Amino acid sequence: MTIWRTVFVEAEVDIATLARGLAGALDVGAAQVAAVTDTPDGWPAWVEGYEVVAEIRPACGAARLLATLFLFCDPAAVERVDDRAMMQALADRLGCAVLLPDEADTDPFNYLRFRPGSAADRVSLDPDALDEDPPHVVVLGPARSPAEAAA
Repeated sequence: MTIWRTVFVEAEVDIATLARGLAGALDVGAAQVAAVTDTPDGWPAWVEGYEVVAEIRPACGAARLLATLFLFCDPAAVERVDDRAMMQALADRLGCAVLLPDEADTDPFNYLRFRPGSAADRVSLDPDALDEDPPHVVVLGPARSPAEAAA
């Protein structure tokens, strides 16, 4: 089991819609994707046969869901997934924005925002709001470099 990515989803979508969106974006069969709101007893044994599991929690503000995505296939497969293409496909399928941490950036609060039908943009999130339970997503504006943030 590998935690692949944690993403925010702008709209509140039901778990079946999220599972179908992930299946299409990752090009796997719908029966190989599960979405859950609570970690069931027997985790991870119950996920045998699934390629992807999304554990979702509520969020508020500019996002309605926080989804932690687990991949259960060959760990090397994680490296072969094109994050940008997959997240854009997910945004297109869900019809709403998806926010992914920008791993190429040293600021952990800079995210890539994928909107349906458009290029991704980089945004900065309010770190204090993310500490709330449920996380409150506040987009401060375009992502800033560490030097800009310190100024």
